[in-house]
Formats: sequence, C-alpha cells, structure tokens
Amino acid sequence: MSAPAVSDTPTLRTVTRTRVRGAYRRRLLVLTLLVLVVAAFVTTLMAGHTFYPAHDVLRVIMGDDVPGASFTVGRLRLPRAVLALTAGFSFGIAGVTFQTMLRNPLASPDIIGISAGASAAAAVAIVMFSLSGT
Repeated sequence: MSAPAVSDTPTLRTVTRTRVRGAYRRRLLVLTLLVLVVAAFVTTLMAGHTFYPAHDVLRVIMGDDVPGASFTVGRLRLPRAVLALTAGFSFGIAGVTFQTMLRNPLASPDIIGISAGASAAAAVAIVMFSLSGT
C-alpha cells in the first residue's frame, strides 16, 4: 500500500483554501481603504468655507479656469490635500521600515532612541540658541 500523494491530503487543501481566502480579504481591505482615501481627498477639495461641486473641482484639476474655484481649490485646497497624503504615506513607510528593521510588528521610533534624540536637540536649540516657538 502506497502513501497518498502530498497534494491529496486534506490538510494541504485546508491550508491552501485558508491562504486564498486570506489573500482575498487583504485585497478587499486594501481596495476599501484606497476608496476611502480617494473619497476623503475629493471631499477635502470640495468642502470648506465655500462648497464647490465635483465637476468644478475636476475642471480645476484638469487646468481649466473656473471663476472662484481656481484659486481656492487649485492654490489652497489641492496643495494642502496632496501634502496630507504625502505626509501620511511617509509616516506609513517609516513605520513599516522600523517594524521591518527591528523584526517587531509593535516597534516604534522610541525603541532606538529617536524620540530621546529629538528631545535633546530641542533642548539644545532652546537653551543654546534661544530658539522658541515653532
């Protein structure tokens, strides 16, 4: 009597099914989060002291001159929204870098002393160079 082939074992089928299901869930989660980020970005461009409809915002992004909206959306809201996305992306990459470098999913910058170094630099700047405020 021969042993069953490795690909026929119920355990392997279960593991494969679980991994496929997990990959599907991860893709669905990433897609959902991406849709939420895009929705927040568009809402940031549309809403404010003055509300501009989506078609006006889209025209401003495409380069058209829309009276009233070109300055507000193109010069004020768009750079702020892009900077917010860039900062969030940068913080996310920094967190992943720390967690990968330290091989610890709960790692943070204070583990390797960055927080203490920043505090020391701030104290030196305030005491030695009389810097204050932002």
